[in-house]
Amino acid sequence: MLNNNGLTAIEFDVMGVRHRVEVPDPATREAVRSMFPAYAVVSTAGPRDGEGVTLRVECNDGGWSIKTPSRPEPVFCATFDAFVDDCEYCLTEVFLEGCANSVQLHASGWAADAGAVIVLGPSGAGKSSLATHGSLSGLPAFGDDLVLIGDDGIAAPFKRLFKSDPDLLRRFGVDPAGTAFWGAASEEAWFDPAQAGGWAEPAPVKVVALVRFVAGEGLSVKAMSSADGLSLLVHSCFETGLEKADAFSRLADLMNKAGAVEVRFGGADEAVRVLSEVASS
Repeated sequence: MLNNNGLTAIEFDVMGVRHRVEVPDPATREAVRSMFPAYAVVSTAGPRDGEGVTLRVECNDGGWSIKTPSRPEPVFCATFDAFVDDCEYCLTEVFLEGCANSVQLHASGWAADAGAVIVLGPSGAGKSSLATHGSLSGLPAFGDDLVLIGDDGIAAPFKRLFKSDPDLLRRFGVDPAGTAFWGAASEEAWFDPAQAGGWAEPAPVKVVALVRFVAGEGLSVKAMSSADGLSLLVHSCFETGLEKADAFSRLADLMNKAGAVEVRFGGADEAVRVLSEVASS
């Protein structure tokens, strides 16, 4: 555990677990808070008995350093963009350690009327685009890259900012320049779903979808077997979270209550609408 010397800090409350982050520099402290605004609770008090620091950020003329108990050497960042990426990664790592009793899926998702739509697929399949489009259309979000699965197949959001396509945001009237960490050379925008459809409440999973974006193609939806859906879920688990055996049992129970489909799409708006209808049918 890192030592705490009473410096001004931020506390993040993630799924009921408190994480204390020391950031002496006020401007850097605000940047760190902005990485996970849904979890942040500003704190200026010293640590309570038995509590320590899970992450510390130091800033000087040469850049930023990030220290966590699990890393023997601090992460050094020479530029602000590198600091944002590395600090967000380190915070995610720390927060997920506190969610070890959940299945942690490489997935995106949103809430339909009857429950959660969980979207799976490899990088580049369109998961983030669908989640961002759903959020901008007013649907509560479960995440654009990571979704937590608790007991009884209940999905819960992991509330970190989406990395979104600036042009998509502009089409919905959102100026990327107003998003966190935006710069003239930015190729992605850190979009906060709380400014659109908001974050979803925990909900049972109603549909599991394997998606693939194909430019210029119409929407195609095919039913998948429960066995294929379960295999897809198991292979989408991060190594963090529950052990594989416990995760398998939980995901098998989820698939006993959810449908599974394979979706090819060229337009995110139609895909989000149809998947939401499938979940509510």
